[in-house]
Amino acid sequence: MSIKSNNNLKFTYLLGAGASVGTIPVVKRFGDGLTEFIEFLREAQSQKTNSSQIIGNLIIDAIKLSEELNSYASFDTFAKKLYLLGKVNELTVYKRVISTYILYCNLFKPRDTRYDLFFASILDKGKNEILIPDNVNLITWNYDRLADISLQSILSCDSFQLNSHVNLFNNYDLEVEKKSIENTLNIVKINGAAGAFIDNEINMRDLFITP
Repeated sequence: MSIKSNNNLKFTYLLGAGASVGTIPVVKRFGDGLTEFIEFLREAQSQKTNSSQIIGNLIIDAIKLSEELNSYASFDTFAKKLYLLGKVNELTVYKRVISTYILYCNLFKPRDTRYDLFFASILDKGKNEILIPDNVNLITWNYDRLADISLQSILSCDSFQLNSHVNLFNNYDLEVEKKSIENTLNIVKINGAAGAFIDNEINMRDLFITP
């Protein structure tokens, strides 16, 4: 059944961890992924740049997180424990490690091309623009930005311009005005999105030294 020929119907796709496995490791391999990330950070630290101290602190936090995860089924389980115990600062530190690790995967690991295949199957060519279906929703538990990156590539736009094409719901703190499903392609990130953005209030250093 074609999505394009059934505009009266709504299609909702649920995406779990396996949707990004070509770039982001699943739970069983997450520890191995962190180990690789730590080695990457050590190599970066050896370059002796102005960021060496920040990278060193991130390495320490990543090692601690890797050790903690050996006792838990997933980072989500460990994070929920810290939340219940009121250990907000510790949780914030580890969330930064995960966010930076996923950002590293997005930037340096091969991109899972299945997102390209999916969007190519639902997008269409108009006279002067690419037509985006308004009857499709994507709901994902994943923190990564692979869906966003795939759409940016196809639509030839950056992360901020993408917001004018689709509704990225619960994606970035600076998108709090988008609080509802809209009559367009909706990408709903239940757990939010890992990564970084640039504005006038925060810089990359703040991400690692401010709880």
